[in-house]
Amino acid sequence: RDYTKKEVGTFIAEALAEWSGADAVLYNGGGIRGGLKAGPVTAEDIFLSEPFGNRLVVGEISGERLALIGEIKSRRQHDFFRGPAFIDPAKTYLLATSDFLAQGGSAYGLALKDKAGGSGKLVWDILTDYLLKNVLKQDLPPAASY
Repeated sequence: RDYTKKEVGTFIAEALAEWSGADAVLYNGGGIRGGLKAGPVTAEDIFLSEPFGNRLVVGEISGERLALIGEIKSRRQHDFFRGPAFIDPAKTYLLATSDFLAQGGSAYGLALKDKAGGSGKLVWDILTDYLLKNVLKQDLPPAASY
C-alpha cells in the first residue's frame, strides 16, 4: 500500500526516536515532501521524501516549552503530533529534531543546543538504517528447495 505524507512523518518520528533515544521528536511537515509508494523503497524514495539534507540534533528542552510546542503543532493540520502524553512542565526532556528547527527555523523558535553525542547524522541515513533494521530483518519464510 502507499504511505501518505502524514504516515511518512510518523515513520520519521519513530526512526529518530529509536536512533537517538530521545523522549520526544519534533519534525516539521514542510521538511517532508511526499509519501512513499507501495513496493520496495529505494534510496531515491527516501531522498525524495526528505530532500533537504537535514541533520539530527538532540538537545534538552523544558517540559513547559515542549508543552507549548505541542499546542502550536496541534493547531497545524499539515504537521504531525502524536499524543496525547502527559508533559511535566517541571521536567527536562531530551528532544530529537532537525538542524533546521534546532536553529530556529519554522515558527517554534527553538534555538536548541546539541547535547547528545552522535547527533549530527543525516536524517535520511537514519531513515535508511531504520528501514534496514526493522523491515528487512523481519522473519522471512524459508526458501523453497528444488
